Order: sequence, then C-alpha cells, then structure tokens
Amino acid sequence: MGEQLSLGEDFYPTEKTSVAGFRPIHYLGSKLRLVDAIKNTVDKVDPSKGRLCDLFSGSGVVSSIFAADRCVTSVDVQEYSRVLCSAILNPAPLAHSDALSIATDISNSSLIQRLCWAFRPLLNHEQESLTEALDGNIDPLAEILERGPLIACFNNREINRSEKYKNATLETIERLKNENLVNSPDSITSRYYGGIFFSYKQSLYIDACISYAHNSTEEYKNTLLSAALGTASQIVNTVGSQFAQPLRPRDKNGRIKNDFVQKVKKDRSIEVISVYLKMLQNITALPATQHKHYSLMGDYIDILNKHGSTFSCIYADPPYTRDHYSRYYHVLETLCLRDNPEISKVKRNGVVSISRGVYRKNRHQSPFCIRSRAMNAFESLFTKVNELQIPLVLSYSPHEWGDGTHPRVVSVNQILSLAKEIFSAVDMVPINEVSHSLLNSDTHRLPARENAEILITMR
Repeated sequence: MGEQLSLGEDFYPTEKTSVAGFRPIHYLGSKLRLVDAIKNTVDKVDPSKGRLCDLFSGSGVVSSIFAADRCVTSVDVQEYSRVLCSAILNPAPLAHSDALSIATDISNSSLIQRLCWAFRPLLNHEQESLTEALDGNIDPLAEILERGPLIACFNNREINRSEKYKNATLETIERLKNENLVNSPDSITSRYYGGIFFSYKQSLYIDACISYAHNSTEEYKNTLLSAALGTASQIVNTVGSQFAQPLRPRDKNGRIKNDFVQKVKKDRSIEVISVYLKMLQNITALPATQHKHYSLMGDYIDILNKHGSTFSCIYADPPYTRDHYSRYYHVLETLCLRDNPEISKVKRNGVVSISRGVYRKNRHQSPFCIRSRAMNAFESLFTKVNELQIPLVLSYSPHEWGDGTHPRVVSVNQILSLAKEIFSAVDMVPINEVSHSLLNSDTHRLPARENAEILITMR
C-alpha cells in the first residue's frame, strides 16, 4: 500500500548543510541571492549584533542567514511562514534512522490505507484518464483539472462532470462518509486540492505527512510540518511551482496545449514520500545555534507594539506589488491550519462556482498591496520603528511609472520621501545584477532593471 523508498547510500550527507543555499519552498521574490548584501547592510547599521526582527519573514531565508551570530525573531501574518521559520531557526534533532522510520511509518500508516480505499474510484479514474491521454484522448484528463476539486461536489445535486467522472466522485464521497473523513482535517489536501494542484494519489500522501506532523510532539511538529510544506511546494503541478492558479489544459481558443499531457505526467509521477524524506533531511541537517530564536505569527504593528523593545534592528521586506502573497501560498496556509475553510466563489456566464484557484474566502489581504492603503501602511511601519529608536533596513524594488516593469503600488521616490520625513538619516544601497524570477512564460517577461533591488537604511 505504501510508496517504496528508493534512496542511495549517500542520500543523507555526513555533515551539516549550510543555511545559505537552503530554500524550504518556492517563494515569489525570494531573497536567497541577496542574503550576503542584506547581512552586510544590517551588520553595518547595527554592529552590536543584537536581536534582529525579520518583519515579513516569508520562507525564512533571511532569518536563517542571521541565526548563527544573532538572536532572531521572525514575524509574518501567515501561519505557514511561522512554521517554516520555526523549523529553520530551531530544527528538531533527528537522526538518519529516525527520519527513515518516520517516512516508513507514514507510508504504511492506517490513514494512508483508509484514504486509498476511500479515493480508490478517483484514483482509478485519474490513472485511466492519463493512459487515455497518452493514447491521444486528452479530454478526460483535462476535465479533472477543469471541473474543480472534490470539495465543490459535496451537497451539490448537480455535479458538472462526465458520467464516468461523476460516478467516481459520488462513490468516493460515500466512501469518505463511511470512513468519517468527510470533514476531517486528515483528508483536507485530498478534498480541497486533489486532482487540481496534485494528483489524487499525491494528495493522499501529503495528507498523511501533515497528519503525522500534527500528531507529533511540539519538539518535532514544526520540522515535520515544514518538510510536508516543502514537499507540496516541490511537487505542485502548476506554472512556477506556486499556488496562484492551477494548470489550464486549453488555450484561449479551447485547444489543448501542446505540453499539457507531458507536464501532468512528469509532475504527477513524483513520489511524495521520497521527496518528503529529502526535505526532512535538508531541514534537520541545518546547523543548530546557541542563540534563542522565536517565530511569531501576527500583524506587523501588533508585533512591534508587543515585542519591539527586544529588537536591536529590524529588517523588513513587505510586498510591493498589487499581487497579494496569500494568493500564492493559500494552499500551504490551509495545510497548516487544517480548518476546512470556506472557498471564495466567482460567477461565470451566470453560474456561481468556487474560484478556480480554490482560494480561501477570508485569505489575508496585505495593505502594502492596496494602492489606497499602502502609504499609510509604510507610514505606520516607519513611525513605529522610529519610536523604538532602532535602525530599519528595508528591501524595495525600483519602479518608475511607464518603465515597463511589473507595477509597484508605490514608487521608490515616494518611499524615500516618506522615510526622510520620519527618520533623521536615510541611505539607499543598490544591489546590482539581481532580477526576481517571473511566473509567466518568456513571451510575457517584463524588462529587467539595472538595479532590481535596493536596500534603504533608516535611522
């Protein structure tokens, strides 16, 4: 029943790995290539090397680079970020044999057996659809991605699916009821995202990994959960390995895209447990430090009000485009919260259905991404940090109106002008030859700028 582990003898390194090259998930605007410049700038404005606050910590890349020689407090409004940063800053001590035992236990767990039995009709239908697609009949496979997840079919009298797909769906729902898995957190990946972001089989194993983490002790929970989040990010069947939108099988003219079948086959053939074990190895191989680190979830102003007096310096990397980050990581947030969220709905051609991206209805909307609120958000941040009388290092991306780059909610000139009104010393540090990765195809790429990122220091 469980997946087979095929790992070489050198699968686990004999030495601790460096945090400098480790990224737990694919992250939009990741600072992985900028960490040296960020560290040098922070250390220059705060040579005391006191506690650093990584205020919009995201995937934890910046927090990790400071962990060896500073106490770090990572802060983010999303739970998935808190989990990732907790694991990176305080990795659980797991030996090679322990990790292998965990992977084996998950693969052979009773939950996997129950999920596989419940989802057997959809598992069979998906496999048959892929086989047909490879033989030239692509419509059944395309339908799996186009008709929405299983969660859309509960309590729905009219299920908009072909007869075979509909019958497999209805039988799976009945089996889930028999196993008491209809509203269970143990089936949340499969019910919400199976068939859409992952194959049905992959989603079952992600559920098992998540469940194992949540049932573990607090010492190991964040590390195990982070490995599961990293696995989901690694195998997700989308463009750019993000969760903003599932694959579209057809172009705007309704024709099946040329590479659709091969991409689905490649991504959905990845074995979850092998990737999970590798992710677990990467996290537990991170070096432990002697410093006391904390990872907090909360609003940036609330955290500064409550904990600001403990910080020696603040590094801030707020979102600066109109793209809400929660749109790209809502799946990871749900896997952490396991809260059976209500899904936002859209109306197309007079028909109301759940959003194609299966977005959480009440997902976080950052004020930094809203043009009417962004300047007030920056003003609140700058004012509060100035009150604390500690330096602030802000990551920001240059943008001039009409230059062809991805639009920023506010320009660098606006940011600098505001900063100079509040702080007594404001300096700009350009970082050359770094461009953020884009999710779109090469034909949609926007022009790169000479300085794709700058750091603004404020004291």
